[in-house]
Amino acid sequence: MRYDFNPLGDPRIKVAVLDGPVDVSHPCFDGATIEIPWGMPKTAPGSPASCHGTHIASILFGQPGSPVHGLVPCCRGLILPIFRDTGEMDVSCTQRDLARAILAAIDQGAHIVAISGGEPGTPEAADAFLVEAIGRCLEDNVLVVAAAGNDGASLAHIPAAMSGVLAVGACDLNGKPLSFSNFAEVYTDHGILAPGSEIVGAVPGGGVVSRSGTSFAVPIVAGLAARMLAETVQRGDIPNPVAVGRSLIANAVGCGEYLSDPDRCLSGRINPFQSLAARNTGARSESRFATGSGGMVMSELAEELERTEAGPGGVRAASDHSPDEVGRQDSAGLKQSVLSTSDCGCGCGGKCASDCGCGGKPASAPQKVYALGQIGYDFGTEARRDSIRQYMSTNTGPSPVELIEHLQEPENIFDVERIIWTLNLDGAPIYALMPSGAYAAEGYARIFTAYINQVIGRTTEDGANKGKAKKSPSKVTLFAVPGQICGSVRLMSGETVPVLVPVARAIAEWDVEDATARFLARFEEEAKAAGEGSGLADRIAQMADDLPPFLSDFRNLITRKYRNLGIAGRDRALNFAATSAFRTFQILSEIAGLKLILDDILVTRSPSCRAGSECYDIAIRFFREADVTSALYTFQFTLDVSDTVPVSIGELSQWRERPKALLG
Repeated sequence: MRYDFNPLGDPRIKVAVLDGPVDVSHPCFDGATIEIPWGMPKTAPGSPASCHGTHIASILFGQPGSPVHGLVPCCRGLILPIFRDTGEMDVSCTQRDLARAILAAIDQGAHIVAISGGEPGTPEAADAFLVEAIGRCLEDNVLVVAAAGNDGASLAHIPAAMSGVLAVGACDLNGKPLSFSNFAEVYTDHGILAPGSEIVGAVPGGGVVSRSGTSFAVPIVAGLAARMLAETVQRGDIPNPVAVGRSLIANAVGCGEYLSDPDRCLSGRINPFQSLAARNTGARSESRFATGSGGMVMSELAEELERTEAGPGGVRAASDHSPDEVGRQDSAGLKQSVLSTSDCGCGCGGKCASDCGCGGKPASAPQKVYALGQIGYDFGTEARRDSIRQYMSTNTGPSPVELIEHLQEPENIFDVERIIWTLNLDGAPIYALMPSGAYAAEGYARIFTAYINQVIGRTTEDGANKGKAKKSPSKVTLFAVPGQICGSVRLMSGETVPVLVPVARAIAEWDVEDATARFLARFEEEAKAAGEGSGLADRIAQMADDLPPFLSDFRNLITRKYRNLGIAGRDRALNFAATSAFRTFQILSEIAGLKLILDDILVTRSPSCRAGSECYDIAIRFFREADVTSALYTFQFTLDVSDTVPVSIGELSQWRERPKALLG
């Protein structure tokens, strides 16, 4: 069957660039389809992060006839900055920042994730959230392409060294490994070389420049993979990004006469015969590629990469560094950030309004989050901390209780909004909670109340003796917070975290004692109506003993075994379903008194979904403590996560099934 093939890509294929901010007002992007979610950092001409990100993006999405002709100008681009502008050459981020961006790329439909950065380390040293994010890419068939690093040594970098990632080293246009390109045994089964010397790209504000490094080999490999996926969809087939990555490795070409150290070649060099490996214009043909004596000759790629024409902003700047020097600067490190606060990045003053554009390019919707964690606080700067502390009786700290007592005074209520409230996971902040809009004050009040309930607790009634006794204050140890990401903020530690604008009315507390009391109070009403002979009174007494440990175990298992950042659709669905199961009577009314233990939570894309929505089936399975071989109790939710606050669809389903170990 014949089909029309566009060698410049296809808009059905999306490539995510996880790098610095991108100046999409550059002439090379005029006509490109690039999505920048609201709340992303803005570009700063001349800054390292913006220069790096703009250069990388232009290699992929630069339009034909513009100063930079990209590899896949017809594919869609997704810009998710992880490196921010600090005015310093040390451009860095944390592995958790990277994990968050990878999950966002998956959530927004990326087929390929390009990461021109890394941090020295082995896969065993990778952050648990990054391991989870890379694993999610494999599950969801998303190809991750990452730089091998520019130390010129046998040194592994994260994430390139991780299983499931296509690692990219740098060679010259003749295929010779460049001296600064890292090599390591871990790369030999999933690493590949691509041109990384004097690669032409865009400069923020206009003009072009050539730079060297494994950073700039990454978009060449990502672009080649995107072209192969584009050819697949144009044939009418389903794209398989992970398989394309494996195919690139399997068809790599040896280094031949250039090889002095076998490890430097990784798995080999990109094969120009595999699909389209260079920047062709519509008039050029794949048949013009040629090889010679086992080596690789990429004449057309060389013609494109070595162009020297002037851009609209002036004459193309030549690199004033040797390839080694440039390369070492242009593979940003994934380490602890010392970054400045950034606003929405689109000239919208931090408000993230729906009509906020980014350099004339349409912005995509903000990233939705439904995360679980504890409430914390930060002052941002020592000056702000001291300005608040000067009105307190303490010269140190303050302690959480002292802070609460200070903020509860009427004259200090405005300090509630001066504090950076955070959502923490395992003691580390993952989001800064900053309500905005007309009801921002109410949002801060809700967060402050939640913090009081966490630190001091609240007095709850004993469900079995309602009106007769008061229990000691119960502390809330977990909160569910939905919201949207809008910018980032720097904490006192120097770490930068995303700003989450929460939906305050939907913040939910995982309070074991309160949930038990409310549940038992409901059954007490039924017991009164049924009379003494119904036996409900005995069941209520039994549930009063069984529910608290069950809910505690359920909460702890969710936060440990299933912990996540609440970004990907399936994670938002899981967190909401678990919160609903904890707080509502649907599941509790069925399992109370059975002494069940959580077995597993399964999240699958739902075949039943409303048009334009994203739906998941959440199956929560339990087994009886007394007999682990007995039938599993399964409860299934169907959730729509297309809005910031997920919503249940239809009724709760339940059934019993044999454990897999007993089947067959």
